[in-house]
Order: sequence, then structure tokens, then C-alpha cells
Amino acid sequence: MVAKSGLSQQSSPPVSWQTSNSYIIGASATALATLFALTTENPIEITPQVGPSINWLTPNQELKQLYQSFGTTAGPLTGYSAGVMIGVPVDKLMFKSGVFFESKGGSYFNDNLEFTQTDNMGNVIGTTKASISGYDRLNYLTIPLTIGTQTNGRIRLGIDVGGFVSLPVSETHRSTFNGVTSDLEPIVSLGPNFGLIANAGAKIPINSRTDLALDARALSSLSDAMENQIGISFNQSIQFLVGLNIRINQQ
Repeated sequence: MVAKSGLSQQSSPPVSWQTSNSYIIGASATALATLFALTTENPIEITPQVGPSINWLTPNQELKQLYQSFGTTAGPLTGYSAGVMIGVPVDKLMFKSGVFFESKGGSYFNDNLEFTQTDNMGNVIGTTKASISGYDRLNYLTIPLTIGTQTNGRIRLGIDVGGFVSLPVSETHRSTFNGVTSDLEPIVSLGPNFGLIANAGAKIPINSRTDLALDARALSSLSDAMENQIGISFNQSIQFLVGLNIRINQQ
């Protein structure tokens, strides 16, 4: 996708997934989790969070070879994640789920493009150098589901692992060629993807029912984030989140 979006403005059918589906599923998951939190007698931890992220797209082998042939380099893209986690402690385990709006994607650049100039007879008369850069920004509603454990001290440390489903909301593909920036037509079919998530965090007490929550989270998609004729790209993301951990139904 990096090389293709940078070297071609060919258009294709629009995104097949309806954005309304993402909002409906995300709102339904949030409503069900909230209803559970309000009705259960078990201790519940509700944690609204927000923070920056570092994202990149990992292509398959076919796409890597294409990048190399053009001398195009894939790079990271800054983004963010904002949402809420709901946790239920059971014995020494912590079960969590929630919903997050995430801005992911990747960037690319190539400062050594060369175009060959020929005359009417096909003879080479020179070369022209050019540079190109750009990014592919993919926005999702992500529903994580994790299981983990945490310590019992004043500052509680925890780790969680699990999976996630990301539902597409929007996409932007922007390219800058020799200083001229343009938005490209979508050349992919953006759909839901799923993957693995790992989280390490700390909860620092503010009062008897509220903690400052700090989390570092890594997400790696296992399904293609963008389908096209060249290859497949997978979303990778590292997020740094801060929020408030609010305990309810606490004995």
C-alpha cells in the first residue's frame, strides 16, 4: 500500500464496510457493558483513558519486495486512542473489555525517485530526480477483551493479554510529490480486522475509590487492514494511556 499510494492515484470501489455498522456495534457493546456494571454485585473498575500512539503498517513479503524495487521506506505514524475499559476482578484474575476510538496507519517516503527522459526516437537524454512522502491514516472503533492479574499493594501493578476487533470508521490517504500535497482516492477495501493485545499498567491511589491509571499497550493485527492488488498490510500500534480508575460496588 505504501508504494502503491505513493506512485499511483488509481481509484477503486469505495469502502465496503458501512461506518454506521461500527457505531452501532460500538454503542451496543458500551451499553451492554455499562448495564452489566450497574446491575452486578461484583466489584467493578471503570477506567476512561486517552493518550498518544505510535503506529505502523507491516506489509507482506510481496509488498516488501515492491518497496525495495522503488527504494520506498515505510515509517511510523503518530495517532491516539481514547475510550473506556471496564474491569471485573474475579479472585486473582481481572477480566476487561471496553470500546476505544483509535487512529492508526503508517507513513512512507522516497527521496531518490528517478524518471528517465527520452527523445522521439526513444533515446535516453537524461534523468529527473523527485521525492515523495505521505501517509495512510485508518480510524477505527476497537473492542478489546483481555484477562490479566494485578498486585495488591498501595500502587497496583498489572499485566493483561487478549484480543481485539477493530471496526473501520474512516480513512485518509495523503501524498506529497515534490512539495505538492494531494489527497488520494481510496485504493483499498477497508474492513474490520482483529488481532492480539498486551497491556502493562500501574494504578496509583488518589482516594479510597479512585486511582490514576497509567498503561502501555501494544496491539498487533492478525488480519489484513487494507486489501488491494499488491499485497496486505497489518496494523501495529503502541499506545501510552492515562486515565482514572474508578471502583464501584467495592466492599
